[in-house]
Amino acid sequence: MKRLLILFVLLFTVFFTCTVLAQDAGSVRRNYKLTIPEKIQKPVLDPLPAGTYTVGTGGNFSTIQDAFDKLGTDGVAGNVTLELIDELYTATTSQYGYVLNGPIPGAGPTRGLQ
Repeated sequence: MKRLLILFVLLFTVFFTCTVLAQDAGSVRRNYKLTIPEKIQKPVLDPLPAGTYTVGTGGNFSTIQDAFDKLGTDGVAGNVTLELIDELYTATTSQYGYVLNGPIPGAGPTRGLQ
């Protein structure tokens, strides 16, 4: 019984030491930061019906990013046209500006974004 306990302690120590060394070497631990947001999946989508939608003050979407967020998350149910109604659009201060995280659910060769 004593030999079994010593063997267990020895194996645990070797395994733990190898794991820590592998993490410090970077083969197990990942030290990077994702800069592109990951797509959020919902169980039930509320796709944007086919039609023309305005983007800007008083429009269907107040900003371009709001429209992109809706498209990227919920998708489309037909051909969707975004019409820009403001005179000036300022890109966001993030690294990538506006982000449309695709693919757009429901989009295809015969329907999508115009």
